[in-house]
Amino acid sequence: SVNAVLRAVRPAGVIVQVGMMPAEPRPVDLSPFISKEVRYVGTFRFADEIDGALKLLAERPGIEGVITHELPPEDPAALFAAARDAETSGKVITAPWKDAPVR
Repeated sequence: SVNAVLRAVRPAGVIVQVGMMPAEPRPVDLSPFISKEVRYVGTFRFADEIDGALKLLAERPGIEGVITHELPPEDPAALFAAARDAETSGKVITAPWKDAPVR
């Protein structure tokens, strides 16, 4: 819930709401916005681009070569270090749904 996220966010943190929320009103304690100086940012994930992405994957099966690193989510520092290294990385992903081999 939004209230749980507001309790968990660090002072001066940023909460990013990805996607849609239910249309009905929700009770939210607004005091952490002030006391923690929190920012709340909304972003919409997909419109129509998912269909185009799936079509591209189907038409170009070798496109997975764009992914240069698959790393487990347990080591976020390694994920970000790989992503920052422009010499060796293209697309860096985490694969929490499987035991991802390190590429």
